[in-house]
Amino acid sequence: MIHLHTEISLIRRLVDFFITDVIETSAKRISDDQGSHEINRQLIWFSRKVDPLQDDLDQFIAQQIIAKASEQRSDERAEEQIRKLFSIFYQYPNLLPLYRLEHAADTQMIQQIYQADLSNKQNLIRTLQCSIRFARSVCDYVAGMTDQYAENIVQKLNTCSTSRLVRINGNELGAEI
Repeated sequence: MIHLHTEISLIRRLVDFFITDVIETSAKRISDDQGSHEINRQLIWFSRKVDPLQDDLDQFIAQQIIAKASEQRSDERAEEQIRKLFSIFYQYPNLLPLYRLEHAADTQMIQQIYQADLSNKQNLIRTLQCSIRFARSVCDYVAGMTDQYAENIVQKLNTCSTSRLVRINGNELGAEI
């Protein structure tokens, strides 16, 4: 692995190489064209030898630095969304579609979660959260979401208090009125 000091030194030498080439090549072109009243070529640019290297460097920077930084920000955003979705569905199992809860709990427990008063519901949810099947069910549900669907759910979660969110007909996530 290259150390930061070495990277900086390497970048400085590379920049110096390109600048020196542009200065020397441009000075020669200007000198060659002195006395000419028409300039019909680009005077300030790289030499023929260095121009392809500069093109390669531009491509490398675009693909390996700029695109990867953009991808990384996108990946970080997606990771944050996935964590948020898991956390919300783990904390509020009643927001999961019924078919997902059925993979994690028996019918009686599911009915109690949907119908219990707040204190009993919290105890039932804590019991459910101790189940590996439940955690797996939440993971499977989030993993099965399309990017667009996940973004829509996160948007709903951001605009509405989780205490007001409910499953409509056991399927669509909506706000309680």
